[in-house]
Amino acid sequence: MSIRFSFKTKNDKKIKVFSGGQQLAPDQIKKIRLCHIKQLTQNNNYSEERRLPDTSYNCHGMTFINKLGILGTIQRQKVSIYTPGGPEYLCDTKAAVDDIRIILTGNGYTKKAEKANIPEDDILKEDNIVQGDVVLYFRNNAVGHSCIAYEILTVADKIKLKVLSKLGLSGGEHFHYIDNDFIVKMYGKHIQIWSDSKGKHD
Repeated sequence: MSIRFSFKTKNDKKIKVFSGGQQLAPDQIKKIRLCHIKQLTQNNNYSEERRLPDTSYNCHGMTFINKLGILGTIQRQKVSIYTPGGPEYLCDTKAAVDDIRIILTGNGYTKKAEKANIPEDDILKEDNIVQGDVVLYFRNNAVGHSCIAYEILTVADKIKLKVLSKLGLSGGEHFHYIDNDFIVKMYGKHIQIWSDSKGKHD
């Protein structure tokens, strides 16, 4: 993957943004869509598709740089169990983690909440979560996924945080609750919520 552009944080740290992967064929889009919809809605979990699969940005690219590219360099893998029929690429987790840490500290983000065991712990009752806040999922102390807080709802007398996720490099965008079974299984139960005080995302 080639570097698309670079930018600097408020404390003058440089971040590289990479160009996206190969364009998806119609049959690939169909396979990826069906796979992700099935995964996200298992066990009667709520999910709603917002955008079709797109390889021009990853989850961190959506969360932090408005879909302008990929944060974290790209590695090839032989088997794509996450996106059947899609390009065989994965984001370099360490590079992405480093980028996220630099962006959070360099651009003045504030951590609002942290829970080590979603969904058992309630992350919402005492925290001022608003649309546009950043949600991070951790496994083994590494960020595996980022998404954007969208709406707080009451569902069956429980408070639910609806988020917007971009699924991997090859996936599309989907709404789901923060404690979605598939997302938690893939990325971990350890959640952090951060705010840059800029308000809503488009």
